[in-house]
Amino acid sequence: MAREAGEPSVLTLRQLGSDPTLGVGARRVWICENPIVLATAADELGADFTYHGDFDWGGIRIANRLTQHFHWRPWRFDTLAYNHTLGRSMGQALAGRQAVAVWDADLSPRLAEAGAADHEELLLPDLVTDLAEVHSADIRSG
Repeated sequence: MAREAGEPSVLTLRQLGSDPTLGVGARRVWICENPIVLATAADELGADFTYHGDFDWGGIRIANRLTQHFHWRPWRFDTLAYNHTLGRSMGQALAGRQAVAVWDADLSPRLAEAGAADHEELLLPDLVTDLAEVHSADIRSG
């Protein structure tokens, strides 16, 4: 749960060595003897939030709620990205009550015009590529 929330957590060496569900893989994991080091860093340095969601009214509502609590940047979650998904669309009809995307004035009208709901999975190769590039840059810098 801490991993999904991006929160520092305290783990024993036994937990680190025996729990494959931690999912750290080849990613960098910062380990300190004293947990206050990472807790202070998280408090002082903050985080850079990027968000991608489903291109449907629910996805827009989730992003709008994020806006109420955090400063974030869209991650392949704007009109340009939506237009890109339309070529790969699975043809699912857009349903539900319309929502206005507060970060992109053109997105909601474009969704309504196209009438197609596109889910994150359509951009999965692009999203994974983005994450791999960030991961590679992190490895090179450190």
